[in-house]
This record gives sequence, structure tokens and C-alpha cells, in this order.
Amino acid sequence: RVLLAMAWSCSELQNKKESAALVQSALAQIDGFSDEERRDEIQLKISAASVLTTIEELDRANELAREIQASLVSASEASFDDTARLANLFGDLGDLPRAIAIVETLTGDNKTGALIALSLHCKVATIERSLLDRWLDQLLNVSINDYDSSLRMSEVIPVFARAGRIDDAMALLQRIKEPYQLHRAAMAVADVLVDQQKIDEAEAVLNIASSVGRKIVSEKSEEIPSSASGSRALTKSQVLSALSDAYIKLGRLSSAELAVGAIDHPQKRAIALSKIGAAYANQGDRSKAQRILRKALALSDTSEEYSHDSSRVYALFSLIESSAEAGFPDDVNNAMER
Repeated sequence: RVLLAMAWSCSELQNKKESAALVQSALAQIDGFSDEERRDEIQLKISAASVLTTIEELDRANELAREIQASLVSASEASFDDTARLANLFGDLGDLPRAIAIVETLTGDNKTGALIALSLHCKVATIERSLLDRWLDQLLNVSINDYDSSLRMSEVIPVFARAGRIDDAMALLQRIKEPYQLHRAAMAVADVLVDQQKIDEAEAVLNIASSVGRKIVSEKSEEIPSSASGSRALTKSQVLSALSDAYIKLGRLSSAELAVGAIDHPQKRAIALSKIGAAYANQGDRSKAQRILRKALALSDTSEEYSHDSSRVYALFSLIESSAEAGFPDDVNNAMER
């Protein structure tokens, strides 16, 4: 393991000759493993082949990958981790048919997880449509509850987006029923669209999640048990706060205000408003920035405690930071006094 760690370090430093020599030394040690150490042998060989792939010793890496595959076939019970890592290795080597064939030996959640991992290991340009279509078919034809379905879709949607299949990503986005998973997936798709300079489209994707998040009905503070670690109110605040941050990155501050206006936790809303205020100042609208920052301070000052809300001190600290960033020393002092 130490030799392979050193080989990885050499590969990162572009010292391919030394890296290859260290891999060879590691493999020589592996040859002395006993039958009881077969699992360790497979794992180390996968690591060795990955290093060889990185330094473009592709013939040796392919040879080693096939040795590993033969070992897994002969093993009485191959682990999911080893099988998935081997599929990823063949994906890195560009042998997608072999990688897919390995994934096809898995079932259920293991198969879905392996497909996710494999798609991330393939360069986008080399991802075959059949791989994503198999994945989509697997996802849509498994009968599971709404939470697990939403979780799976939130994991796969960014891969479709990165592969250029925005329409498929958007269609899956519409199927997510859990607001928390929806906002995560929407933000991931928006990031891809921003990279493509499609700001309007990115905002439209975020709007889908914002609309759902604003409709969450929070409990009243007294309805939340003191022992509860979560609540609808907390989920709503987390979703809308994160979306507000995403809107700020896009420069779409009106949409950020709309999202934040629906947050029921007063201190969390004040924190989110403070960020919007600083963003307006950065855009040059100092009048609106100061108005929003003072609104946030008044909200923090006058609101009663709400279960699962942030502390007032934390909100004031956020306001101090934002007011300082915006260049309002009097507002900084007002928040400091509180």
C-alpha cells in the first residue's frame, strides 16, 4: 500500500518512470499473498492498474484489469466495492462495453450505484447513450418509496446534465417529490448550465425548486417536539436558503428575495437577507442594500424564538459581516451593540 501511495504521488508529479517502477515493486510484493489475502490482492491490483492508467501505461493496465476480472469471476463471492471499482477501471481505460457487462452482473441498488459511479469515471464525450438509457430504465422501473426515488434521481440528474442531456435531466427533475432532494438536483443542473453560459435557463431550473420549497407548510414552533432533530420548518429554511445563495451567484437577486421571503425561521431569514443585501451593494445598488440589511436587523431584533431556528447571535454576526462588506459602518456598529 505504501509503494502504491508513493506511485500515486509520483504520477501527480508527472514522474511516470518512477511511478511505473514503484507499481512494479508493489505488484512483486502482492505475488506473495496467501489465499486468505485474496481480497487485499484484488484491491491492491485495482489501485495499481489505476496508477498505470493515469501514467498512460495502458497495455499493462489492461492486462492487469483482465487478471483482476478473472480473479473476481473465480471468487466465491465478489464484493460490490471490488466489482464497481473494476467497472470504473475499465471505464477509465475506455473499454465501456466490458465495464457495462460487469455492472450488469449486479442487481438492485448495487447496480444503480455502480452505474452512477461508472458514468462519473467515463469522460462525458465517451459516455454511450445506451449506458444512460440503461440507467434511466433501471431507475424508473424499480418500485420504491418517494424518498428513495427522489434521492436516486437527485444523484443521477447531474450526470445527465453533464452528458448534455438537459431535457432528460429536466424531465427527471419534475419527478422528484421530496423538496430537499429537488433543490440539490436543481442546483447541480444550474451549475452545469452556468458553465455553458446559460444563465436564464439556470434561473428557470432553480425556480422549479423554489416554487416547491415555498409551498412547504412549516409547523408552528410549539408543534415541534424538543427532541426532534428535523422538521418541515427546518427543511424549508435549508432549501430556500441554499437556493437564495444559488440565485446570488447568478446575480438574480429578485429571485433570491422571493425565496427568502417564504422562510419561516426569522433568524435564518435575517441571515439570508444579509447576504442579499451585501450582493446588492456589490452590484452598486447601495440604497437597496442598506434597506434590506436594516430590514434584516429589525427582523432579528423583534422576532420570538422558533424551534430549529439559528441563534440571534449568529444572525447578528452575519449582519455585521454583510454590513461591513457593503461599507455601512453605522449599521455595523448598530449590530455590534446588540
